[in-house]
Amino acid sequence: MSDNIIEFSIANQAATHLGRKLYNSNPPALAELVANSYDAYATKVNIMINNSFICVIDNGRGLNIDELRNKYAKIGRSKIPESPINDLSERKPMGQKGIGKLAAFSLGDEYSIFTKVSPNDKWITFKLIYSDFMNDDITCSVGWNEVDELPSYLTQYNNYNSGFIVVIERPIRMPTQSTIANLKIHLSRRFYIASSETNFTLYINNEIVDLYTHEYYKNIDFLVYFGYTNEEINTIFPQIENDKKIKYTKKQEVIEYIDSHAKEGFKGWFGSTLKPTQLQTKNYDFNNVIVYMHKKIADENIFKDSGNARMASQYLVGEIQADFLHSDDSPITSSRQGLDISDEYVKEFIENLNFIRKFFIEKWDEFRSKKTIEYLPESIRNNDSYNKWLETLEPNEKKLHNKLLNMMMKRIDPEEDEAMQDTEIKQMIHSIVNTINNVQIVEIEKKLNIQEIDDKYIDFLNILMGKIEKSEVAKTFELIKQRISAIKKLEKMLEEIELKEKFFEEHLYKHPWLISPYWNQKTSNQDSFKTIRQKYYKSINKDGDQRRNFIDILIETAEEQYPIIVELKKNTPTGHAKIKYTDIYNQIQQYRQALIQNLPNNIQENIKEEEIKAYFIISEDAGQGGGNTITISQSEIQHLKSLNIELLKYNQIINNAYLSYDEFIKIIKQEKKIPNFD
Repeated sequence: MSDNIIEFSIANQAATHLGRKLYNSNPPALAELVANSYDAYATKVNIMINNSFICVIDNGRGLNIDELRNKYAKIGRSKIPESPINDLSERKPMGQKGIGKLAAFSLGDEYSIFTKVSPNDKWITFKLIYSDFMNDDITCSVGWNEVDELPSYLTQYNNYNSGFIVVIERPIRMPTQSTIANLKIHLSRRFYIASSETNFTLYINNEIVDLYTHEYYKNIDFLVYFGYTNEEINTIFPQIENDKKIKYTKKQEVIEYIDSHAKEGFKGWFGSTLKPTQLQTKNYDFNNVIVYMHKKIADENIFKDSGNARMASQYLVGEIQADFLHSDDSPITSSRQGLDISDEYVKEFIENLNFIRKFFIEKWDEFRSKKTIEYLPESIRNNDSYNKWLETLEPNEKKLHNKLLNMMMKRIDPEEDEAMQDTEIKQMIHSIVNTINNVQIVEIEKKLNIQEIDDKYIDFLNILMGKIEKSEVAKTFELIKQRISAIKKLEKMLEEIELKEKFFEEHLYKHPWLISPYWNQKTSNQDSFKTIRQKYYKSINKDGDQRRNFIDILIETAEEQYPIIVELKKNTPTGHAKIKYTDIYNQIQQYRQALIQNLPNNIQENIKEEEIKAYFIISEDAGQGGGNTITISQSEIQHLKSLNIELLKYNQIINNAYLSYDEFIKIIKQEKKIPNFD
């Protein structure tokens, strides 16, 4: 072999299968290179990344020419542990098969190496080209040489006593500021290294990457842990209250499994956040449980093949340290996709983790039920009327409230915006209020059925009447809120200059209480008229002529014997809408005659026209002179009223409706007997 040649093993297109195809993004490929630096006892690794190149620079042991030929160039051979340098403690190797070096081919088509092992040595350098590794030979000859100085963009590292540098020129995937920020998050999660213990620091573009606490740690508010001491878990999660950190204690067989591997550092935790979105970034989701072996990620989602509850898939995150899984016959798959679940050793591992996960879900559910109000949006959680209502509940009622709320909260779509979520939660709470009221009434009724009539019976009866009143107040309040919403829509409609009366007519037809909030639905079985809109009736006048009558709205109420006629004119006082007293009188009389003629014969004979109530809705621009386009005198209004014809203006309908409910709303807000979020 020539002195300036290194023979790389390239059989079976190793560069493709063990390099380019294994890594489809930058973070896992860079993680492999960082792992090699860690194994080489580097204390500092800096990833320099821009549009021109990606560099991974470490101050580890470096490699001499013999090591390059006998270790670095041999692909797929079990990795030989390096000897510690600089008084460092022994490190368990992250890499296993010596294939991580080929990860650089997934970053670019060629890369250069610079390495030295002592201050007195020159830098050894050579270049690996992807196309050279793709021929049918079993080896590829690569020339190397020595240089006194590193390239100009690496001069700051010339003073390293030893080290290893990988330079990928013209990266395949050009980085952006966003991808660099995201790379920090990825690499942080791919390693779990307490820097103070191992003296290892990672930088990206000279900015330090935290390899001990991860981005989502600050958002975790509940967890179950095992293998850690209380002191250790408190150090990692100082923000979590003690009653929210629970040690696994349930299944004895699982505890024995944990203890049997305690000396090998088997430990972990399962945690949850207040909101699923707190486990998400723009390009990365953390809502899974990862497994580390010797501080390097071994499986990004250990439960990927297990059934996940909706909660687990949205709120759950976890980290497991499992160094004991490493062996010469490692369960890591060659595709780098995680632990091999066909391995019996791995199956046992996952089964035990499943028991811990189930314990976590059980405790999380209990905790959320007890502390469910803490998980509500702040605007709801701090609502005074809601808190006052909660104070009125008995312990069993409060427990029911928490259970129902916790159950319903899980149905909230985490992808919805906050305003939509708030609306849904408020609706849920109103449903819970009604449910609790109904449960209270049923429970009291049961007691009344078995009690003798005595003082206790009377007390229960008084409580029952109070609960019914409370229930009715809640239902009425919800009804009034819906009606006020309808009024607001109606008010908005009136702001439209070109609004046609048919749109207002449709709204009024759906909400006849706008005319009178005191009307009640008719329950009579008399099938004389239905509440209808735009009904066409034929009638014959005194001269025998047939007329066509289109009545805008007919309303049946319990308060009136006959259907109520509602006639609408445009709110713009022009054309057909510009009416006079005689127009109103004649049109209503015509409609009344049409109605009477269409009643059964036995009713026609006894009815008087004035007995049929009528409302005539006219423009706001109507009054007694003073510049009103439509002029109707007070005496004309009174005369129409004496004929059971009521004049209403559009704005008057809205004002009356607001006034009808305003006092009730004020009382509800003051008394705070039921939650009010408006």
